[in-house]
Amino acid sequence: MKRQTIDPRTFVVLGDSETALAAVDALRTSFTGRIIVIPCSTYGQFENTDIIRRKTGPLSKNESFYVETDYLDRANVDIIKGVVKKIDVEAKEMHVTGIRKPIKFEKVLVAWGSEREELASPYSNVFYLQDRFSHAKVHNNLLKSKSIVIMGNTFETF
Repeated sequence: MKRQTIDPRTFVVLGDSETALAAVDALRTSFTGRIIVIPCSTYGQFENTDIIRRKTGPLSKNESFYVETDYLDRANVDIIKGVVKKIDVEAKEMHVTGIRKPIKFEKVLVAWGSEREELASPYSNVFYLQDRFSHAKVHNNLLKSKSIVIMGNTFETF
């Protein structure tokens, strides 16, 4: 889990979904260099990481991918908030808004996960899971419902 200063390589992960967290987890098991995560979602970084635990109780690591709140700190992962302006593959540099110097990297992984789709027309009884506030809204409406239909194939759906 620890980063070693002896390894000069940098791996950049673009995204803040469970896909990105799974990539960080897999990388940190064998990669000792620097890992940088650049969140790309409009909903904020890793917004829904505790939804499974809060809704269904404690889970073992074999049952579901769940990240403890201090996981990124313990894994020594750097979070850089900003928008990627340019990726120069030849020079192995990434330019991010708010960062003066380009980020030098060995590899880049795009881990955005899947994008949610919305119905063409809005309905009063159709909800989308986007952030912790939408989870609360869905939860409150589920308590009143007699039957529900869940559509999707992302981690949030489960």
